[in-house]
Amino acid sequence: MESLEKTVVGKFSELFRGKMRKVMVIGILLAVLVLFTQLGLFSKIPQLPAFLKNASFNPVGGFLSSAIYLLVLLSIGIASLVKEKDLIKKIFFGVASVFIIFGATILLINLLPGKPQALITPGSGCRNS
Repeated sequence: MESLEKTVVGKFSELFRGKMRKVMVIGILLAVLVLFTQLGLFSKIPQLPAFLKNASFNPVGGFLSSAIYLLVLLSIGIASLVKEKDLIKKIFFGVASVFIIFGATILLINLLPGKPQALITPGSGCRNS
């Protein structure tokens, strides 16, 4: 019974590591997309659709949900960076973490009051007359 538990846990751990690389790649793509949108690089390409040129475009849906997603990925990336023994994988998780830090920072800065995508909370002074 004990060997069965070890093999199940081992298989799950192996499957989890394989999926984490894919999730980290998606996080890198999201962070790069956020960086390009906020820096206005997409507005310089005339072939792109208009929604991609808009600075408020976000494929996840909102700035807050994207920031939360990237922060969770950042913690996973740093944990993988510390835990991993293979140098290539350490480099991958390190580079991924740097991209994710930049993307999350830009998202969080845009969520501050007075910024274009600032959060509107109850009692924040926005009242309908």
